[in-house]
Amino acid sequence: MLGMVRLVAACALLAALLVPAGMVRATASSTPTLTAPGTQTAVKNGDTLTFGGTIGGTSLTIQSATLRQYSDTAATTEITGAAITLTVGSDISASGTTISGSKAVTFNANAVRVMLEVVVLDSSDNSTQTGTSPALTVDNTAPTASAVTFLNGSASGPFKSGTSVTMSVTSSESLSVAPVVTFSGAGTPTVTLTGSGTSWTGTVADLTGNGAVTYTMVLTDVAGNVTTTSSASAFTVDNIGPTYAITYSRTAPLSAGAVTVTVTANEALSGAPVISIDQPGTTDISSVTMSGSGSYTYSYTVVASTGTTYVDGTATVTVSGSDSAGNTGTTISSGGTFVIDTTPPVSTGVSLTSSDTGTASDRITSVAPVL
Repeated sequence: MLGMVRLVAACALLAALLVPAGMVRATASSTPTLTAPGTQTAVKNGDTLTFGGTIGGTSLTIQSATLRQYSDTAATTEITGAAITLTVGSDISASGTTISGSKAVTFNANAVRVMLEVVVLDSSDNSTQTGTSPALTVDNTAPTASAVTFLNGSASGPFKSGTSVTMSVTSSESLSVAPVVTFSGAGTPTVTLTGSGTSWTGTVADLTGNGAVTYTMVLTDVAGNVTTTSSASAFTVDNIGPTYAITYSRTAPLSAGAVTVTVTANEALSGAPVISIDQPGTTDISSVTMSGSGSYTYSYTVVASTGTTYVDGTATVTVSGSDSAGNTGTTISSGGTFVIDTTPPVSTGVSLTSSDTGTASDRITSVAPVL
């Protein structure tokens, strides 16, 4: 039995002697982690980074810990002189096999990635091991809204109540939460955006009132950088129908013949309006689409009175059209009636009387008495 013990000890000694000079039998290990604050997936200046992970071995200590900054997204090009040395015991420490600690950091202006490097010493055999965490993105640039649109299909407004208006926002970088939008101006529109990354959409509600609408929007990226942006004009709400002024190419009362009726709306229309004329007599003009754009015209003919079908008197004009928001208007602001008079005046006879003035030259002479 004693011989066996001696044989094992000799083998152990022989194995130790066979280790080449300078080679350390490493038993230490280090697997650190680096975490951004809260729900952030990237970090910015002033953020407090949290250290974690594990170390392994027999008799362990953290020999050193360093935050290394890189200028490329692959984290292969370290920025010279930008390494941040952590104080072991206050910034970072190990309890058993668990790493813990935190530190508020200001990053190099060229940093786009940062990782934690931890060197662990196992004093039982003086072995060391260097471990690095996965890299975190460094982002000190606040997001912007690169595109904002308000559309009903392909129409960009104005919009009336009940219209389905989609707000779309494209951000310059991924956002951690949906943009928060506050409207002001006409009525009290509201919207809740949903989406992910750089694309966000929502339906605008409560399109009441009339006039221009502006917005303020808050964007927050994955590093917690916040931007508040606003618009001078987002869209227009229009819940009032158009009105019309009517003029005629001839002055009333209108005799028989052609006359051009011109209708001018107080706002842009989505298409030509229709005109109707309630004429004296039994024949009317009903719902005829007018010609032109901007100012619209209708070629009307005044027909001489027949006593039944066509009669002189006052005609009434009505117009119906829709504005670009879809509001229908029928209000006539001026020129809604005109007078027709196609009957010529009738002569009732002429009589002349005069008395003799006593002047022979005026050729007004009484009959001389016969002597």
